[in-house]
Amino acid sequence: IAAVHARFGALRRGTREEIWEAFVSAVEPAAAALERARPTAGEGEAIFVSIASYRDASLNRTLHEVFGRARHPDRVVAGVVTQNCEERCKTGVRVLSTAPLRTAILDAPPDRDGVAEFCASSPHC
Repeated sequence: IAAVHARFGALRRGTREEIWEAFVSAVEPAAAALERARPTAGEGEAIFVSIASYRDASLNRTLHEVFGRARHPDRVVAGVVTQNCEERCKTGVRVLSTAPLRTAILDAPPDRDGVAEFCASSPHC
């Protein structure tokens, strides 16, 4: 996503064709890498688990539970799409006081990479 945003930012006011080319040139290398890294399941039918993760600090634990509870973890193939903040991160709206009501959006550290954490601690990656 960062590569797409960088290419779009560089265009500013591109034509439809330039925007499409910027998108394709950013996405194609990632898609090719995914194709080369396509996982294979063990003996028997694959069990596909799809996970969409938005700034989820518990993704690592979720993946451990998926594989840990599976009767045949060697047949599990997890497709994970993450949307994490990597720089200039903010919190959601925080209530600072209720009387009078005061709220703020604060600076926050980058989100944890749950997939990397899982892969560093699991034989199923």
